[in-house]
Amino acid sequence: MVFEQNDDGIPPLAKGDSVKLSWEPVFSFGLNGHEDASAGSEVNPTEDE
Repeated sequence: MVFEQNDDGIPPLAKGDSVKLSWEPVFSFGLNGHEDASAGSEVNPTEDE
């Protein structure tokens, strides 16, 4: 699963397009591989209040 952030407004990529993948480990996070792909995607709008 891939999460996208900071795409700098580039147009959408097509299958087969070349890309450069990079990241800063300090800004990384991991997901539990035993959970399904939607685990953790719930949004609680009052959580940040």
